[in-house]
Amino acid sequence: VEINDTLKERGNSYGDFSLGIELETNMLSMLDKQHLEHHGTYIPDVMKTCIARILTKLARISVTPNHEDSWKDIAGYAILTENMIIKGKTNAENK
Repeated sequence: VEINDTLKERGNSYGDFSLGIELETNMLSMLDKQHLEHHGTYIPDVMKTCIARILTKLARISVTPNHEDSWKDIAGYAILTENMIIKGKTNAENK
């Protein structure tokens, strides 16, 4: 399959890429702002990356809420993040 075919397929399934990125960026910015207001620091980078993975799936769900794989991916990312927290590998404090 050619990459342009794949991109067209994804666009048909999940909507315009730039709109999805804008939505993800806005959501992450809002979460980071909330964390800053509450804790006086930004969300630690590792946690921000974990959150961003989930936000990508949420942005896709906003277009295709019945896409089962997106929900499974969110559950998987949440479990993987929880495992990192348990192992203390989440860079709890930003530099």
